[in-house]
Amino acid sequence: MRLSPNLFILLFLGQLFIYGQEVDTLKSNIDQKANSYLKKLQTAYANGDYEQHKLLSDSLVLLGKTNQNTKFQVLGMVNQAIYFNNRAQQDKAIRLYRNALELCDASPEDYRSKIIVLVNLGNVYNAIGSHNKAINVMETVLSLLDEYEDNPKIRASAYNGLATNYQKIGQLDKVLEYHTKTKELGLAINNEIIVATAFNSISELYFKEKKFKKAKLAALDGLNLKHTAAPTKERAWLLTSLALAKWKLGEIEAAITFLEEATKIAQTKKLNQIEAETYLHLSEVLKATGNLEASSKAKESYLQIQNEILATQQDAIKVDLQKDLSDKNAIIKDKDRAIFDLAQNESKFKKFSLIFGGCLVLLSSLLLFYRIKTKKQNTLLREQFLVLQKETEEPLDAQQKSSKTDAKQKASYKSSSINEEDFEAYKARLTTHIKTNRPYLDSELSQKDLAEQINISSHHLSEVLNKGFNQNFYNFINSYRILAAQEMLKNKKHKETKLIAIAFDSGFKSKTTFNRLFKNYTGLTPSEYRNKFLG
Repeated sequence: MRLSPNLFILLFLGQLFIYGQEVDTLKSNIDQKANSYLKKLQTAYANGDYEQHKLLSDSLVLLGKTNQNTKFQVLGMVNQAIYFNNRAQQDKAIRLYRNALELCDASPEDYRSKIIVLVNLGNVYNAIGSHNKAINVMETVLSLLDEYEDNPKIRASAYNGLATNYQKIGQLDKVLEYHTKTKELGLAINNEIIVATAFNSISELYFKEKKFKKAKLAALDGLNLKHTAAPTKERAWLLTSLALAKWKLGEIEAAITFLEEATKIAQTKKLNQIEAETYLHLSEVLKATGNLEASSKAKESYLQIQNEILATQQDAIKVDLQKDLSDKNAIIKDKDRAIFDLAQNESKFKKFSLIFGGCLVLLSSLLLFYRIKTKKQNTLLREQFLVLQKETEEPLDAQQKSSKTDAKQKASYKSSSINEEDFEAYKARLTTHIKTNRPYLDSELSQKDLAEQINISSHHLSEVLNKGFNQNFYNFINSYRILAAQEMLKNKKHKETKLIAIAFDSGFKSKTTFNRLFKNYTGLTPSEYRNKFLG
């Protein structure tokens, strides 16, 4: 039985924190340096240079902490934790993730950072065997994505996490479905780390079901990717899965070769969990060949590494429980304080009620006297008012008509803060920029971004859109995105392109939004539209 899942750790690009074209317009040296760290650490991780990835993560945390930038600090902490989780040091990873969550709670509007921390924390819970806890976290991630905005990379990670943890607790009915969704999302956004992870997970599932030929094919599909040609974590997992399938199919020599290569990658990259697994399976395969001495050495290496991992996992569970207990104690203290305050307030309230009751009786008596007195005065005033109203009715009516006319003229005059010449210039500048630079293809584009790109204020841009195009910002941008999608759907070159890929390439964040708006604008679904032109 396999000991650990092949969970990919989602790396987060700068665009998850620096929105759209703000990356190019940041003037702050601090933000520019942080963005540089983000790009470099992503490249280092993709190339399997995990030590360089850790150094850059440390620098990002220090930069964010020194300059009180929570987003960069959290992002750095997430990548530090990824490093420790890969090395089976989950106690350090959990401390980092729980501390990062506290920073996120201090900035509740920054839901993106919280989603990123949670999806990676769920992977650590899986690694230490807290599978139900991992499932709850991944379901929370999916709910947050549905509530705020979708992100294919994070959704793929959550799907993969759910599949792996359901598999661990024996609920296999949805495992293959989740792994397939993960693979399709990875293919749609051209992310080979996601695709490789999905192929390995599918291979593991087929192996557990004793479908060894299918397990072998899934592992080979993963190894045929460009990303897995390099000595990365994903290649090591896939080699292990391929070796197990070949062993069961009778290809023992090939199985040993692949396991030895996976072991070498794990040792070089300090991937302790993978190293432990490869030694375990080497001992099993070597035993089957009759090489008992080599099998025994491999088993000893496995036990030594696995004992260290188990000790670390126990520490991680302890750290997590201590944090949960600390949080609960804080809640209990808050409740005790609230109960004490309530008791104090209740005593004060009783005294106040007696005083207030006496005052209320006195006040009621005064009000009754005042009401009788003023009733007579009101009757007299009403009679005087009716006389005055009759005398002034006609002059007031004429004056009101005149005032309304003046108000309309003033409103018309004040409704525009741009003179006609500037208005036409802004409109022309916007049209040229839209057609030439196609900023609507950026899914993170905001009204503020677009205003900065054409060098006018956001308020003036809103006025130009409403008066010049009779649209608000989002309708204006989405209309161009739909046009871009229509061009792709009519192009034979994109006949086999997945609709979700066309949605992303057109500037949409999710397939659901794309389908709804496309139908609203054209009267057809994207599939119907493509069939109309390409058959």
